Amino acid sequence: MGSFIGHLVPGTAFSIFGLWFAYCTLHRFFLCSRVAFMNGNKFVGKYRSTCSFTCPCCPTVPLEGIIKILASVLAISGEFVTAFEGGKFEHLGNAQHMMMYFFFVIHGVADLAVHYKAGVPPDVDYLTAACAFFMESLLFFTHLHGRPLMDIQVHTFVASVALLCGFAMLLEASFKNSVVPALGRAFFILLQGTWFLQISFLLFSPLGTYFDHNSHEHMMVVTCIFTGHVALALLLMVLLGIFCHRRVGNMPPTTAYHTLHSHALSGTFSKFDSVQVKHIIAGSDEEDP
Repeated sequence: MGSFIGHLVPGTAFSIFGLWFAYCTLHRFFLCSRVAFMNGNKFVGKYRSTCSFTCPCCPTVPLEGIIKILASVLAISGEFVTAFEGGKFEHLGNAQHMMMYFFFVIHGVADLAVHYKAGVPPDVDYLTAACAFFMESLLFFTHLHGRPLMDIQVHTFVASVALLCGFAMLLEASFKNSVVPALGRAFFILLQGTWFLQISFLLFSPLGTYFDHNSHEHMMVVTCIFTGHVALALLLMVLLGIFCHRRVGNMPPTTAYHTLHSHALSGTFSKFDSVQVKHIIAGSDEEDP
């Protein structure tokens, strides 16, 4: 919905998911690097990305997929309810928003299917995520006819970042042993989230706005603000990287191996690697006083 809340809610959701993906990716990468260094074996500790991550508090429950489905269904419900005026479905823009969220529901279902090994094709979770972002980009590109110039500008930025999110998902699916596409995915999702939050204050601020939505000079300022969000997303990821590097570096060897083994059980690594990690854990436990 074209309102302050309508942009604040997805902005918050994308920001949280972006930070979550960045943290989990960086933590896993540094953990894999440390275990590989300690063991001197290129197979044990080999980094491998996954489309979703398990929560340490309940690793057997696909919380991420469940949250994606519930949040998207609630968003669809909100768009549907607010689309009516005078008993008629008047706001067609809400229908586009509903379709956008529907594709994220499909992605959440794919996450659950992959987690429970429901016999779905490989990488269907990556494919549905890429499809959701591509559909979001398409819907936003065709969502701006007749709007003020600044409105068109800020949503064009959203559509462009969503498109990059989709490409990052496809690259990550193709190069699972490289951390770069995974970090790209986290970065673009985080950037999309912070920019949605910014839009809510640029276009619908409850405190009032000093921007002329048809002023070229003000649009130039908005472009500078967007580049600031790019810098902010990079800074946040660097800080997360420093935090994860120090956290993994301060882990006792046994804790690092046990954590890696938990990833192996959740499907991050192959069964062969999991067996190797079990032997390493047993050895490291014997060495501990």
